[in-house]
Amino acid sequence: MAISTNSPSLSKVSLPIEVLASAASILLYNFRTAFPASASFSIRQAEKGKAGPVFTDNGNLIIDALLPDELFDEAEMLEQKIKGFAGVVDTGIFLMN
Repeated sequence: MAISTNSPSLSKVSLPIEVLASAASILLYNFRTAFPASASFSIRQAEKGKAGPVFTDNGNLIIDALLPDELFDEAEMLEQKIKGFAGVVDTGIFLMN
């Protein structure tokens, strides 16, 4: 399923991936080995006066992924691939059926 966007390049926008805090380090490694070298992954850090990572209301962490545009051509498969990793809670991919 292809998605459309008004954004000129999705690879310039972070895709948020909510992950269990206990799995964040291994997920960073797994994502970096499972996706093209042009992709990058980092744990979202707090801004302005707060040190350390951002935690969700459920105590999870957010990994920001910068992915090549072509991976979004098959957004449904991309979401399934990401959610297939143990420790992933959800993604910022919103599919329309």
